[in-house]
Amino acid sequence: MRTIRNFIFAIIIIGIIGYAAGFAFVNIKGKEFLTKNIKKNCGVQPQIESVSLEFPTTLTIENFTCGDVSFKTAKASILFFNPVNSRLILNSLFIDNLHLKAERKKDQIIIAPFLAEKLSVHNMLTKSDRKESSVSGKIPSGAKMTPIMIRKLSIKDASSQIVDSSDGRVITFTVKDVHMNASSFSYPELAKSHIQMKASLETKGKTMTDVLNVKGWVDYVNKDMKVELHVNNFDYLAFSQYYPPFWKPDNLGIKEAYLSLKSDFVSADNDLVIDNTLTLEKIDYIEAKEGEEENPKSRTLQTILAFLQGSEEKPFLRFRMKTKMDDPQLDFSVLQDSLKEAVPLGPALVFEGLLEKVKKGISGGTKGVKDIANGTVETIKEVGEEIVDTLKEIFVPEKDEDAEAAQNLEEE
Repeated sequence: MRTIRNFIFAIIIIGIIGYAAGFAFVNIKGKEFLTKNIKKNCGVQPQIESVSLEFPTTLTIENFTCGDVSFKTAKASILFFNPVNSRLILNSLFIDNLHLKAERKKDQIIIAPFLAEKLSVHNMLTKSDRKESSVSGKIPSGAKMTPIMIRKLSIKDASSQIVDSSDGRVITFTVKDVHMNASSFSYPELAKSHIQMKASLETKGKTMTDVLNVKGWVDYVNKDMKVELHVNNFDYLAFSQYYPPFWKPDNLGIKEAYLSLKSDFVSADNDLVIDNTLTLEKIDYIEAKEGEEENPKSRTLQTILAFLQGSEEKPFLRFRMKTKMDDPQLDFSVLQDSLKEAVPLGPALVFEGLLEKVKKGISGGTKGVKDIANGTVETIKEVGEEIVDTLKEIFVPEKDEDAEAAQNLEEE
């Protein structure tokens, strides 16, 4: 019995000594150790103000900058570290003022110097084609990803500048004011995780506050998920310079417009169904100057929106997409089908045109029945032709020659 007690006592003493040594090492040499390892694995010298360990196992890093990644404070409560497979388990991780710059090029996303990964959900789920890169995009010798599991992840006041050149054009915007909470987060081996996030969006001086809200859970192992995505009061003009010619606000006679999108992502055994509701919150049109004719596309757009609104308070469009969770392919032809159903070109259109013409005739009070009838036929024909032409442009939009030329140049 005494031998057992002595053995347990010895283990406790060794543990205390080991903890004290580790505590002293982190507080004295932690900054130097972290700096050397990042430089060795990523090829870039980071800037770190301080690294400290607080009792019992809270690691704090202050004012970190390395390549396209920086943050003010990171606090990690370490629960377990397995030196055999370098697996790290954190009870919690809090990051304040995280700033990233992410660049997307065709099938790759780069966050230098830590990530240069192929954009494939399938690869992510099957843990293949992973790369840890240096700034040059090459894998530095000796670099490897430490598996990490975080029971509670909290990110406050984060931002990320996104530079997307995947289609030949360069689109730049910033996701800012990001507040995110996640549980059971793991990387690179993904597991079931709950997430809640809100963020604002900024581009070309336009800021959309709290435009993005995400809430739900994702089970990467079983390929199940249930996530709600809300895009609130998105400014249609914010990215207008990147739209194809038909969709540009000036072409449609739009002065300002705000849209909201609610999407429910539900997956069971890899079968992903996305139910969407797109709502027009507000729209103002460019007024025709005196002596000028009204923009025919603007007039047609108003007619189409009237069909979408019906007896509701705002115009809206519902559509459903079906795909695979591990290889999502978004087929926007369902949007076309939903719009066709909402904007019929049969008797309903004839009735709408007739009703509008009769209203005008009654308000005028001077035309005879024959004039009203003849005028109604012409109006129906005119409105019908405009809607058909507009729908053709929606479903088969004009090519953006500048974007196509830029993409061809990049491929050459």
